[in-house]
Amino acid sequence: MNPLLIISLLAVMDTVVSQCHSGEYESNEGQCCTLPPPGNFITKNCTKSFSMKFKTCSECLGTGMTILANCTLFNDTQCGCEDGYAMLHGNCVQEPISAAPTVSESPSPDHKPHTEILVPAIAVVMTLLIALFAMFAYRLHWSRNKDMFQKVPC
Repeated sequence: MNPLLIISLLAVMDTVVSQCHSGEYESNEGQCCTLPPPGNFITKNCTKSFSMKFKTCSECLGTGMTILANCTLFNDTQCGCEDGYAMLHGNCVQEPISAAPTVSESPSPDHKPHTEILVPAIAVVMTLLIALFAMFAYRLHWSRNKDMFQKVPC
């Protein structure tokens, strides 16, 4: 292969890969942005008219905390709790040792909230009351009409 062709291809590939300098990264828009200081992650890429925004990486400090994923260029540190601990308002708290069942805020599939039982029950009772009223009105109307037909002489 022609050495001039190889050099030309390498030069083109170098410009296609990135034109950013050391200490910079290429944004999705092809803009060269300055890397944030170590221990920070990018929250917004730079543009031609705005500089990049970044935040300090979170630290997983506190009893029972552990790192699930390290801080990267675009994502903050992901913290979690060690075994025996549970996340509560951003902190790890030790789970109770007792074997007693914990109180759940969401109902179990077997235990329905009162409204799920009460609404259909009210609907059934109302339907029965309407049916009874309709039957009473029909009988009253029928008995009046019966008397009217019996009184008419033929």
